[in-house]
Amino acid sequence: MVKNLVVFLCLIICGSANAATTNEVVFDNALVKPWKLNNNGWSNKATIASNPVLQTVMAAWGDLSLDSLDASNNWINISPTDYAYLDFDINPNSLATAIKKDLYISLQNQPGMLPLSQFVGTMANNSWTHVHIPLSVLNPKGIIFQKIDFLNNSGDAYTFLLDRKSVV
Repeated sequence: MVKNLVVFLCLIICGSANAATTNEVVFDNALVKPWKLNNNGWSNKATIASNPVLQTVMAAWGDLSLDSLDASNNWINISPTDYAYLDFDINPNSLATAIKKDLYISLQNQPGMLPLSQFVGTMANNSWTHVHIPLSVLNPKGIIFQKIDFLNNSGDAYTFLLDRKSVV
């Protein structure tokens, strides 16, 4: 059975269209267990905004990680064979061009981070854009992962909003 992991942080990991699916919420007005926000990364600060969405303030070269952890803070493995997509919504505030170019995304244990620009056509300032990324692209070797990472690959600080995050 393929599962949908919905991170209404605007991040959803989605199941394949050919399989029965169930939803596993990651973010719905708050992070849902087992997902935890890792604010111990490279100079970032993410908070749940009043909207409620995930407001991310990234320093230059900062990152944001969503970690899949149990109550004892042990990693919970996410099998890439259970999911087909990473979906999320992003609002770049007034920095659409910079965010599109400089925000990179990866799954833990993967060989490299991929730029948001690879998955988004147009992105407008102060507007929500839906992003739909095949896990076969983020995770071509099908390696088990425990976290989803966003990296500011620039020397500038950014603030942006994320919503409806899930693995489907």
